[in-house]
Amino acid sequence: MISHNGAITAGCMSEASPRTASAASSATAWGFLTPGLVLIGLSVLIPAAMALVMSFTQSGLDVSEPLRFVGLANIRRLLADPMFFKVLGTTLLYLVGVVPPVVLGSLGLAVLVNRQLPGIHWFRAAFYTPGWCRSWWRRSPFVGSTPKPA
Repeated sequence: MISHNGAITAGCMSEASPRTASAASSATAWGFLTPGLVLIGLSVLIPAAMALVMSFTQSGLDVSEPLRFVGLANIRRLLADPMFFKVLGTTLLYLVGVVPPVVLGSLGLAVLVNRQLPGIHWFRAAFYTPGWCRSWWRRSPFVGSTPKPA
């Protein structure tokens, strides 16, 4: 059989259509994504939903007691507490003052280490040596094998 591009193929073998290849590629992608999505669902989404449900209920210290629906009473009590706004301010200060410098500093160091600059080998050696030494120390057969004094 001669295909549209002039190649000779066996009669039982035909070229996969782009739609079939796309579907197979999509199925493969979903196969790789599914375990991660399940783990995210189990470790993030379910606890978030439980926290939302618990914010509208009240329970005692005994976990065998059923939850009692209280509506927005918990939210009203939270907004009436002056400590809440102090904690909220501290959290926002941390969010603005710590997270951006750490992220931008890490990104800057990653870009710097990846550049071809004069003397970059010395900088990379100084940059990576502490992590390498720590990793070597943890795997060293000599750690913990020194005799203790009597």
